[in-house]
Amino acid sequence: MGHRCSPKSMMSSLTAGGVFDNTNSGIASFVSDHRTPSSPHELLLNDPGDYATNEIPRGVRNNNPHNLKDSGDRWQGWDGTSTDEDFIVFNSPEAGMRAGMMNHLTHFVDYGDTTVEKLLERASPRSDNPNFDEYADYVAEKLGVDRDQQINLENENVGRRFALAVANFELGAQSDPWGGAYEAGLNAAYRGHRARIARRSTMTAD
Repeated sequence: MGHRCSPKSMMSSLTAGGVFDNTNSGIASFVSDHRTPSSPHELLLNDPGDYATNEIPRGVRNNNPHNLKDSGDRWQGWDGTSTDEDFIVFNSPEAGMRAGMMNHLTHFVDYGDTTVEKLLERASPRSDNPNFDEYADYVAEKLGVDRDQQINLENENVGRRFALAVANFELGAQSDPWGGAYEAGLNAAYRGHRARIARRSTMTAD
């Protein structure tokens, strides 16, 4: 486990002149550059009858683009039961993306995981993931940073690019196979994160 630090000190240290702290850099160009409408996942979903069920990526079947496992958290969009013995099955891909991103934001704020490598190591430990190095290199490359370089995940431009890269690697796709679910899920994740930080700030002030 990484060491805990206060959310307030973490936020102040990473929002002032941090790596990728430019909110004017849009996510649209990233999505455009990485969107391939003829991706196999879109074809699977458009005409699933042409494919065997086990050919559809697990994260797509489970509405779980970050392939979250049950860690005891009760996420919105999941009733605590699952038809998958390892991974959570969400009731919508929006709920799955929301949970995946909020999970990373929690690790960023509460545990000080401020690099691609640390974030992925906590979510997908090397011991469970033989492709960890390839994973970390891929996500870092999509962000244009080194895997051990600090990033500001609370900056929405950075966080969205990070979340898209994670989903792309997990699903083996270069686009949103549901068409719009990623954006909706990430919007919900950042709303939830801001509300959580506001609640903590109020508690601290009291």
